[in-house]
Amino acid sequence: MKYTASIQHNEASMSRMTTVQYNTYNRKTKYTIMIAGIAAIFGSVFTGFSTSAGILLLFVGCWALASVNYPARSMAKKLYEAYKNDLPWAKYSIAEDGFWVTSGSGTWKVEYDDIYSLVEDKENFYVFINAQSLHMLPKASVGEGTVEGLKAFLEKKTGKQFGPVGGMLRVRKNLFYYIKKKMDEKADGKGAEE
Repeated sequence: MKYTASIQHNEASMSRMTTVQYNTYNRKTKYTIMIAGIAAIFGSVFTGFSTSAGILLLFVGCWALASVNYPARSMAKKLYEAYKNDLPWAKYSIAEDGFWVTSGSGTWKVEYDDIYSLVEDKENFYVFINAQSLHMLPKASVGEGTVEGLKAFLEKKTGKQFGPVGGMLRVRKNLFYYIKKKMDEKADGKGAEE
């Protein structure tokens, strides 16, 4: 079976991709900002709102909480500015022999074993090659096959399950799968030498 999908990026898709990447693999940064904001707000409560320090802490805390996704928005803006005159596009061919990508840079194959994780939301599939690099496949662009068929096919070929954006359970399951795969490969290599 072969599936196809495609994307012509725009400002919104670049913003969505960076937000998904940030929310899925930069949770430590996000939580650090949130904890700092909450701590500053608590500090303002204990120092009193009528003092300069209390007002400053309240401001800093509210600013931190409102800026939790700032790193993702900033990266999206930089990407869009860098590519706005020649926005990236990609066509995907997902077949038995691999995950094929065609873009302005050429055509290449990603082995299913090299796919780091699978994430989805209501509108898109995200195929992560590593924690920083991903491909966005709009579900509406699936040309050959069905959306459900593509999802099941990718899960079968990669041995991974699609998880929600930012799902820590998915991260742990995929990490376990990767470690187990590497241990099996190592065991197979030792067995062949004996």
